[in-house]
Amino acid sequence: MQKNKLSVVIITKNEEKIIGRCLDSIKWADEIIVVDSGSTDNTIAICKRYNAKVFYKKWAGYSKQKNFAISKAGSQWILSLDADEIVSDELRDEIRKVIEENNDEYDGYEIRFNNFYYDKFLRFGGLYPDYHLRLFRKNKGQFDEREIHERITLKGKKSRLKGEIFHFTCATIFDHIQDMNKYTELEAIQNKKNSKMPTGYTIFIKPIYNFFKNYFFKFGFLDGFHGFTFHINSSLYLFIKEIKTIEKMNIWNINFLRSLFKRAKSRK
Repeated sequence: MQKNKLSVVIITKNEEKIIGRCLDSIKWADEIIVVDSGSTDNTIAICKRYNAKVFYKKWAGYSKQKNFAISKAGSQWILSLDADEIVSDELRDEIRKVIEENNDEYDGYEIRFNNFYYDKFLRFGGLYPDYHLRLFRKNKGQFDEREIHERITLKGKKSRLKGEIFHFTCATIFDHIQDMNKYTELEAIQNKKNSKMPTGYTIFIKPIYNFFKNYFFKFGFLDGFHGFTFHINSSLYLFIKEIKTIEKMNIWNINFLRSLFKRAKSRK
């Protein structure tokens, strides 16, 4: 393992439309590791133009793909990115400084995200500041085993950097709905594995509460119509996730509905 060096790890599948911008923002890194799960477009060719080391791994889930990528990295420090994320110049300079100084006090760093939906930066509604642990020492961190919303488990102390990552997700409503369908499916699978039973609150109340909280109380309306559309879809996401969980648990029947009302009455 090379000390005072950085490996950037990325997982891909058919990312030709966006991967170039990501790779261009990290071409200064000592090593770029790409784990592809079977792209049929020009993703791999684009990655090789940036001298990335490309590995193939059959899709095994987000966490396993990312941990496999980490295992292939040869540097002391790891920066984990998604294909639709761009490292800012300020963050680049900060990361270089962290690696050069090699301060033993911290083993990982959280990075602030600017999230773009429908090509607009959404600043309000609880979307900013949005911090994620993405920079860490290789032997100190790995992704937890989850179906979705995987996070890095760090063995050691962490701090925060000032530089930002620009996250260009869901350029269109079509993209957002596609992502909703994919991610709610994974969440429902995870809920079933964890025996996380839907309730009257999570089905009927939480989606509505979530919209009012983020759109009104956290000023999501200040992001204009883009913000309104995002928060409507985000609340719908919560409802769809619970309905899919009901389907996967095979409890879509009158007895389940009766149990929801019984629980509601018992709370009173």
